[in-house]
Amino acid sequence: MNFKKILLISIIIIFAFSTTGFGCKKRKPKPSNNTPVAANLPVNQPINNQVNLPTTTQPPKPATEEEKVIAAAENFLRGYGSYQLGNFSNIESLYPQMTERYKDEMAFWVAEQKQKYALEPKRYITFTISILESSVISLESNQAELKIKTKRTEIKGAAIPGEGTIIWVDEFGNKPEEQVPRREFFQDAKIKLIKEGGRWKVDKVKFL
Repeated sequence: MNFKKILLISIIIIFAFSTTGFGCKKRKPKPSNNTPVAANLPVNQPINNQVNLPTTTQPPKPATEEEKVIAAAENFLRGYGSYQLGNFSNIESLYPQMTERYKDEMAFWVAEQKQKYALEPKRYITFTISILESSVISLESNQAELKIKTKRTEIKGAAIPGEGTIIWVDEFGNKPEEQVPRREFFQDAKIKLIKEGGRWKVDKVKFL
């Protein structure tokens, strides 16, 4: 083979490579099926960057001394002013709310009244009381005085147990043909309290 033939074959081979392998552009690889297209956001992610803070419940404020004496006085007066004539269980149930001095005084009075009513015919008269307004007259570290406006109701009759139910009787214990009469009136009361053993207790009650 002469030199011209060898040169011709070399030119043909170089031209073939330039049009096939070396001259073509590289193609971008196809994305793999395992490549995530978008990131998975958390399910509970807040919207607009709002953060849900845990709600906290504020503990109730402790009652002031004024609130304590008013509550003690009103609670006592509701029991003290609601009773049936000749029945002193309402007062006896209030002994724990009285000072030692006042409890002894009231126990002596109740014993006297029981003897008195034991000698008289039983009468059915009922009294109820409603608290309208309370105001503190004076308040010191260990004693207080209040004035309480009330509405009282006197009922000349009573609801008593009878034959497995409750029946109304008139003042003398008979079943009334009509409603028993009642009278409403307004009355103020003064209450003195003294702190004993860290608790406010009633030391005196007086209806004005």
